[in-house]
Amino acid sequence: WREIDVAAWRRGVRSAWRKPPAVTLLPVTAARILIVEDKDSLRTMLHHALERRGYGVLEARDQPEAAKFLQQGQVDLVLSDLRLPEGNGFGVLRAAKEYDSDIPVIVMTAYGSIEDAVAAMTEGALDFLAKPVDPDHLLLLVSRALEQRRIVAETLLLTEELAVRRGAPPLV
Repeated sequence: WREIDVAAWRRGVRSAWRKPPAVTLLPVTAARILIVEDKDSLRTMLHHALERRGYGVLEARDQPEAAKFLQQGQVDLVLSDLRLPEGNGFGVLRAAKEYDSDIPVIVMTAYGSIEDAVAAMTEGALDFLAKPVDPDHLLLLVSRALEQRRIVAETLLLTEELAVRRGAPPLV
């Protein structure tokens, strides 16, 4: 896929075709991802894949352990299994949304059904993945979710700053 430099093309420049700019991703050093998974092997694989990309990774085996991390306010994104030994992915999703209604939550399961996917999305999950999880696909979802969250926060801050400069009362 290539883009064309329209101004150069109109001037008759034959080398008007150029590569699109590289995609810029969220600085990952500050992003903390909570993995809620009861299977040690999958949790370790996800941990390593995310850590290699520079994300900070927190691990929980069940819903109560995940809720502790969420209450401490250390989480930017949640990646949760649907079936857990204590609690479930829906409980993790609700706890995350109570902590921060804008936090992205990706739910994954090996026993997925359409009803579960619809229920997760209705309750505010960003995405619903079937296991086995493709690490490349997951990393793409994570980077998009964190970038979207950054853009929303930046837009809110810029809107507030503009309101202050124009003398409008600050947003609540």
